Amino acid sequence: MTFIYLVVALIINLTDKTPQFVEGLNICFNSNMTGTSLFWIGLLVAVVLEAVT
Repeated sequence: MTFIYLVVALIINLTDKTPQFVEGLNICFNSNMTGTSLFWIGLLVAVVLEAVT
């Protein structure tokens, strides 16, 4: 799961969709996250899910 998350994050970064993706999430959640914080939160979630399952 962690490996899959890292691959997806790499693909998003390489295709330069990160600003649009983060902006869309900020609109959905009414937050002010950056791409870096989103990456680390997603990685933490992936690690926790892998540990639980």
